[in-house]
Amino acid sequence: MIKVTDKHVHDSKPLPRMVDNIIKLYNVTVAIGKLFCDGAI
Repeated sequence: MIKVTDKHVHDSKPLPRMVDNIIKLYNVTVAIGKLFCDGAI
């Protein structure tokens, strides 16, 4: 069990990082999808 303090949450900013990762993953997925649709692969 990880004990999360207010300072820890403030320092690491887990939510913005998670959102950033989701956006990156989404962009990669869209890029791959476009390649498949264009017949490049």
